[in-house]
Amino acid sequence: MFLKCIDADIAGDPMDEKVRWVKLTRAEICAKIVEFGIKVSRNIVRKLLKKHGFVKRKMQRSISGGVNKDRNEQFENIEKYKAEFLKSENPIISIDTKKKELLGELFRAGSVYCKDQCRIAFMQHDNLPQLNDFEQQDTCLLIAQNGQEIYLLQPDKTIQTQDKLNFIRLINGVLDKDHIEITIDIIILVEKLKSLSQIRFTKISKTLMLNVRDQVIKVNDHDFVHLSTGKIVPHGIYDIKQNKAYINIGNSYETAEFVCDSIQNWWNSYGKTDYPNATEILILSDAGGANSYRHHIFKIELQDLTNAINMPIQIAHYPPYASKWNPIEHRVFPHVTKALDGIVLKTEEQVAEIISTTKTKSGLSVIASVIKKAYTKGKEWTRDVLEKVQIQHQTSLGQFNYKITPQTEEVLLKC
Repeated sequence: MFLKCIDADIAGDPMDEKVRWVKLTRAEICAKIVEFGIKVSRNIVRKLLKKHGFVKRKMQRSISGGVNKDRNEQFENIEKYKAEFLKSENPIISIDTKKKELLGELFRAGSVYCKDQCRIAFMQHDNLPQLNDFEQQDTCLLIAQNGQEIYLLQPDKTIQTQDKLNFIRLINGVLDKDHIEITIDIIILVEKLKSLSQIRFTKISKTLMLNVRDQVIKVNDHDFVHLSTGKIVPHGIYDIKQNKAYINIGNSYETAEFVCDSIQNWWNSYGKTDYPNATEILILSDAGGANSYRHHIFKIELQDLTNAINMPIQIAHYPPYASKWNPIEHRVFPHVTKALDGIVLKTEEQVAEIISTTKTKSGLSVIASVIKKAYTKGKEWTRDVLEKVQIQHQTSLGQFNYKITPQTEEVLLKC
């Protein structure tokens, strides 16, 4: 009877009889069933739709912006390079720049269980704290300079004083197995509290009647650019072998120089330690943006990079209209976006701290850092500098696949 009521409004996938849709809302279906003398609720209709295999339609990003004639050949080349490097002790990294974000009290989609983890700050003077002291440091927990008194801001804006001993005992009662020594130094205690998960810290806060600030997050009613306090440019590096990602956050522009600085930062901080016997690096990247295969300035910056790390770099660009196949696009960026959902982004350091919490069940971990350097767009290059780039194009689709080796001392002296 249910199917008879909605038969005229059923559609589906002609290639799959199990996929069926209905263009009516649940309220409209309820009205149609009433015509048969049966009154049902929208919740019952929802269950009936599920029982009969009806699904909601949703948008799917599957229409490519175009088709490149070399698409299949380049994908085969990339697989060949990956197979070769997987057998060696050399790293394979996938790079790309994530969507730029504005800083400030601006709206961001998503929701969180708590506005922010309560900050722990130290008193800036020896007097008893006032409400203004908490507001200035944006905290609900102040610690005296001598480390013996703790001041708690209650939800009713009153200030409660506790000595260090009693404070530690209260925390021990909440942490259960994570017992804290009574004689612990206050600095170590603060670091331990900061390392707690949001849920466990909120539990401690409620036990101490702290104002954990889990109210509505208030932001500007418009998202105009002039209301922002800055912007971030997150450049990502995904180490395929290690299943680790590294996000370097800039605050100016996405340029070829910034991209190469980001790669150099990864290599100096982590790459050369993880791959002590490496003799070459394979980089997978998109065909456009600051690392476009068409941009000469990218190749010039890569030359400076290879000189700095004294390591050849093999580049393999994904063909145009195929950037979504770049591993970092679907293995890292969606999880980073999820970590930032519903959070007001205030500073580069705060964003780096949040991004560093990103992890997945498959073992992905993310490390984030900030690059404090101003980059300028439109950097010029000269023909003689380009001609000194030690570049070797591969025989198959050399515009997409090329290797850059460090310059010799003789060439460097000429430069």
